[in-house]
Amino acid sequence: MKQKYDEEIVRYFIQKDKKERYLYMLTRSKHRRAVINELYDLNDFEPESVSEVPRTLCDAQNIYAFLKSKGAGDAAYVISASTERDGQIFPLLDALEDCVGYGVLTLVYCFKTKIGYCQTDGSRCFLLDKALQ
Repeated sequence: MKQKYDEEIVRYFIQKDKKERYLYMLTRSKHRRAVINELYDLNDFEPESVSEVPRTLCDAQNIYAFLKSKGAGDAAYVISASTERDGQIFPLLDALEDCVGYGVLTLVYCFKTKIGYCQTDGSRCFLLDKALQ
């Protein structure tokens, strides 16, 4: 399951010329940490699929309400710099409450609707939506 969701995230949100490299690195534990760390600056995301959330709206409840309004299910897959969370499926609200505002790179992927949320190490918040492309 982990590989399936990693592949979807790469296919929907990572720039075309970087996809192959991300797919390779995410599926190998030796390289996974390195490629996750590259997500911090968002340079490898398709710019059209990323929109920044204003800091005043960047809390777990607001993000949860927005994702649910877009049809997100109750569960989400997490890619995270935190090894305890990385590669796991959590209830959506729990995943958001564990990462929003804590400054740890985390990508919460709503696999039902192919949308997500990304928290950078600097506590910047971004919504990911392939429909924006």
